Amino acid sequence: MALIWRIRATAGLLAGIILLVFAPAAWASASRSLIGVGYYVDFDPNSWTAVRTEGQRLNWVITTNYVFADPTGRLAGSHDAGIVSLARSRGSRVHFQVANLSGDAYDAGLAHAILTSPAASIRAIASILQVLRDYAYDGVVLDLQNVLPSDRKAFADFVSDLAAQLHGRGRPLSLVVPAKAAPASRPDADAYDLKALGRAADWLILRAYDDQRAAGPVGPLAPLPWVEAAIKNMIARVPASKVLLGISLLGYDWPQQGTGENISMREALGRARRGGAEIMWDELAQTPYFTLFGRTVYFEDARSVERKLSLAARYRLGGTAFWRLGCETPDLWTMASAYLRPQERAVSSTR
Repeated sequence: MALIWRIRATAGLLAGIILLVFAPAAWASASRSLIGVGYYVDFDPNSWTAVRTEGQRLNWVITTNYVFADPTGRLAGSHDAGIVSLARSRGSRVHFQVANLSGDAYDAGLAHAILTSPAASIRAIASILQVLRDYAYDGVVLDLQNVLPSDRKAFADFVSDLAAQLHGRGRPLSLVVPAKAAPASRPDADAYDLKALGRAADWLILRAYDDQRAAGPVGPLAPLPWVEAAIKNMIARVPASKVLLGISLLGYDWPQQGTGENISMREALGRARRGGAEIMWDELAQTPYFTLFGRTVYFEDARSVERKLSLAARYRLGGTAFWRLGCETPDLWTMASAYLRPQERAVSSTR
């Protein structure tokens, strides 16, 4: 399967990756320049353990408890005092994320209703400010996905209004944006006006993973040439210092036919070990994979994540955001420490 993916790649990308194979660490300079951010989820006990044991390495922890409940802009979710207290005891700030999730899917219609209705937009911002005020979070992360291209201006206006309210209270706004290896052929074909969003928000979290969806063809989720192209596309429109490179700590286990299963880095390695599979290395994608009992598993490990952190350091990005805490193996933190900024040097805004 790795061969099929290589055939689809261009010769230019191949040339670029050869350079990375020989000298990824040299580009990092071990400068510890990157802000380290990690997503916490309450459905995985390993996520709590990761904050408890490794939280001192992170500048922020992002909680994921809040969603827009309905088209009126009302929020649903609950404050988790335990994880906030734990993260802060480890020296991390805590930001809370708000998403347009309905069940397990990002709801374009829900986002449209909130962005295009003045009353719903006002209520959504007021709801976010209420949570911020009630629980004294250190910042807000807005994760609106599958936004309609026709909502491009409304989205940018909403982000600008929310950012202004947060900045008036001394709090930063981060915005999750999808990775794209090239700009849209027409501005109105893309809901994310990166220049406008970058002017308003303090940070843009570049979600540079899931290039291959679970239902898509077998292949790496974040091949390094694609990640680098997405970074270049982003920093041509947004200051590099405002960009946090989103890195997944997950993988997919695909059957010969059908939909892949989402698994953690640690589970992927465990399955390979238990099944006696040889872990191979996709030189072009700079990603590990293995085959076992007719299934193919592409995933991330400390080596592949290091390649991505090296890119973030090379392009002088503001930092990195790991999705999600608890999926990693212990060696990831040993490696990442060479790149992550110490907590005492953390900043809450690029402004």
